[in-house]
Amino acid sequence: MIQTIKHYSDFSRVCFIKRLPVGVVLVALVGALSFAGGLALASQAVAKPKGDEVQSADRIVAIVDDDPVSEFEVTQRMKLVRALGKLKIKDAKLRENVLKRLVDERLQAQEAKRLKIKVTKKQIENTITSMAGRVRQTVPQIKARLSKQGVNIKTFEAQVRATIAWNAVVRRRFASKVSVDQETVQLKFADLKKRPIPGQKLLVLRQITLPFERGFPGAANTRQRDAMQVYRGFKGCGSLKRLASEVFNVHVSPARTVPLKALNPQFRKILRKMGPGRITPPSLAKGGITLLAYCGNKEIKAPEMTLKQVENQLMSQQYGLLANRHMRDLRRDAIVEYR
Repeated sequence: MIQTIKHYSDFSRVCFIKRLPVGVVLVALVGALSFAGGLALASQAVAKPKGDEVQSADRIVAIVDDDPVSEFEVTQRMKLVRALGKLKIKDAKLRENVLKRLVDERLQAQEAKRLKIKVTKKQIENTITSMAGRVRQTVPQIKARLSKQGVNIKTFEAQVRATIAWNAVVRRRFASKVSVDQETVQLKFADLKKRPIPGQKLLVLRQITLPFERGFPGAANTRQRDAMQVYRGFKGCGSLKRLASEVFNVHVSPARTVPLKALNPQFRKILRKMGPGRITPPSLAKGGITLLAYCGNKEIKAPEMTLKQVENQLMSQQYGLLANRHMRDLRRDAIVEYR
């Protein structure tokens, strides 16, 4: 059954990525690529699966003015979001969001084609390299991470192509309409000086894991006793190396910096009450029995804005408003069939 529907999902705002730890930046990156304006050209489709999955993957789930969206594209995009974002969202809702995004991309692709906008392979490579640098990883490391989650690298490249092309569409159409006078820039700059952007508070954590074979009689109890030995003997993160050598088969992770806001509210409350230099009691987890050592705090200070950055920010806001209106018009005039 085919249902003809007009598509009116909201166009997301531009996502600015700051220099934060890898996990945080990747979350932001997903937001920027998956739900900010995009343009995945149909001619740049990702590689198709093989075997029994072909029939399901090739199923058309939507047609946007004669331009199809396949089940494979939806599935791959969902995997990409999961791989980079670790979002706590149910599959049904994620699928709905992804499908809407892909429908928007088809409309944007048609607009880019009409304006004769092309994105080169070099542009895509340069953008991915720049993104990798922001999260302090290499391009091969990012590709390996995606591959491990079953994401074809061409899915990621299509997202990058989407961002580049849609930005080009917006600039092409509205460059002559966007301008900021210097008086406005100076006023905004002075206001930012009075109200500086707060820094990012990070917690330094190390996880201690005592693995055991489930189903083996007495294994859990033995490991629990070992974990309590680590817990009672903990004298700050400097003692972890000694404790790991005193107990059989203990894995201590490298120190990781985690944004306070990224933590579960309940867990955040526990760590705040516990304070630095302490360790959580043993708890049963998927990998065995785990403890979490709270080693200390760090803070990333937000860089001071320059006049040029303030001017660019104000111009970006104008571009964003005009892009929203243009996207609304594209949706209004489109015929979308969901299957």
